[in-house]
Amino acid sequence: MKLRPANIDDLPAITALFKETINSVCSDDYTEKQLLVWCQGAENTERWVNRIREQHFLVAEEKGEVAGFGSISEDGYLDLLYVHKDHQRKGIAGMLMDAMLDFARSQGVTVVISDVSITAKSTECLSYVALV
Repeated sequence: MKLRPANIDDLPAITALFKETINSVCSDDYTEKQLLVWCQGAENTERWVNRIREQHFLVAEEKGEVAGFGSISEDGYLDLLYVHKDHQRKGIAGMLMDAMLDFARSQGVTVVISDVSITAKSTECLSYVALV
């Protein structure tokens, strides 16, 4: 598994993973309508491009394919953390999280905040992390 900065060429793989993960991994926690609305966020290309350009946005690659991704802003807002449905429980989210927290520390951030899904909360993800 290799972590690297995301680039615009990754966008199709990132948005496909985003939708697939929501529809499979999160399907027990949300209604079909909620999943549909959430997935529509993949269509806002400008927002994704801005995230890649403005945030510390990483992809986890395995054998040349995007297996997960995460992003955090310079002020410590953890925006995204998604792992492909076929790569769950392999430590990918932990690798991404560690790298993003390292970045936050390098920016002088002492608290990371995120809006976390019901599904993520049930997997022991935190809604905030103190970096002191």
